[in-house]
Amino acid sequence: MTETTLQQLIADAEPETLTLEFKAAASLTKNEQSKNEITKDVCAMANADGGRLIYGIAERHDGKQRGIASCFDPIDSTVITMEWLDQIIGMIRPKIGGVTITPVPILAGLPSVCYVVDIPAGLTAHQAIDRRYYQRTNGRAEPMYDYQIRDVMARGDHPRVLVDIALRQRDGLYLQTASGERSPLAPPTYELWVWLRNDGVRLARFVNGWIEIPTHLVLADAADQHAMARGRVRPFAAAKRFEFQNKGVINGPPNMLTTGAFVPLLPGLSQRVASIQLNGLHFLAGRHEARATWQVHADNAPVQRGEMNLNLDIEPA
Repeated sequence: MTETTLQQLIADAEPETLTLEFKAAASLTKNEQSKNEITKDVCAMANADGGRLIYGIAERHDGKQRGIASCFDPIDSTVITMEWLDQIIGMIRPKIGGVTITPVPILAGLPSVCYVVDIPAGLTAHQAIDRRYYQRTNGRAEPMYDYQIRDVMARGDHPRVLVDIALRQRDGLYLQTASGERSPLAPPTYELWVWLRNDGVRLARFVNGWIEIPTHLVLADAADQHAMARGRVRPFAAAKRFEFQNKGVINGPPNMLTTGAFVPLLPGLSQRVASIQLNGLHFLAGRHEARATWQVHADNAPVQRGEMNLNLDIEPA
């Protein structure tokens, strides 16, 4: 996180979401009300699905829409230190493991910062210092109902398997002449790699699910290519689904083929389960606005669902 990164959020008028919230400098003052609000907001994130609080960016209040990044409202780091903020967050019970606070300097030469607080999803329900439980819903921290508290407390009883993705590029083929010049024979190819990650504290024995990405970003499979070669137009869905499970190994894209027995997914570990070939030209042009959705079933755990932006950095395969 840098000042440039945060400035881009403001320039893009980034809205708050379930996992992102902006807070002005006045949110961090050394009084009891501020301490209550800090623990309330952090608990609400942890009791939902985790997320990020950015202290030092004011919201827009124009009567039409709230929760839009408006401008920097930096914090004086000589008055409100990172250690003080960490101490207040540490008053939450039970303590939330894995919370990180990143101070981002704003306005060079001055003791002005934004504090970026990253909060993981809790493995149980966490209580603010006002002895209440909160969960982030519809952009607000709201008191939890009894059934919500019970559901969150049960997280530690089941594996919590999530999906991670990465974009990979494989170099193209070249023909090198006697003079040392290279002429391209085939362009680079691109793949979407998919991992399962056990983010809980329980062993995941049986996992399956799917990921969907926009059809126009996927390299046409053999059936599609055959139809197009014969001049036929096949009806395409807006998104293409790829199924996966924690069984065996990947035999090759674009579809995931497996062999062997199920491979248990231990807590804290990841396993690659799919490698999807992408349509190079359409992928490069359209990935900035594209999103992938996924769903995972693991043992007797509640179904996990999510959505991710495909505008990721491309790394070599």
